[in-house]
Amino acid sequence: MKATIETAAARAELAFLNHALGNKSVLADLFGLHRSTVGRWSRKSRPDSGNALKVAALRLILLKLQTLYKPPTAEKWLMGINAYLHDQRPIDLVKQGRFLEVLSAIEQDEGLGYA
Repeated sequence: MKATIETAAARAELAFLNHALGNKSVLADLFGLHRSTVGRWSRKSRPDSGNALKVAALRLILLKLQTLYKPPTAEKWLMGINAYLHDQRPIDLVKQGRFLEVLSAIEQDEGLGYA
């Protein structure tokens, strides 16, 4: 039962990301995976624990960004260089598992802090 719930949750997160980012290819590129891997996750399996954490974190990050910006701007923020992150791209930190730094940068943007 637990695996079924986790698989359903992972599929819902993937569906959100696919919609937010445009398609599975973008998500695959972001994580450095083959498109078929993301397609397989959507259909019959779920991501391994490391990638599942990245998927969940990316969903949270995009949800938070979309409270501040329209979806195209949120995606640009995620892919662009960010002064709060010492001129690194937020998506690169997500790939490295450095989610809290990205969320902190969003909060600084939200509070109109200065880099």
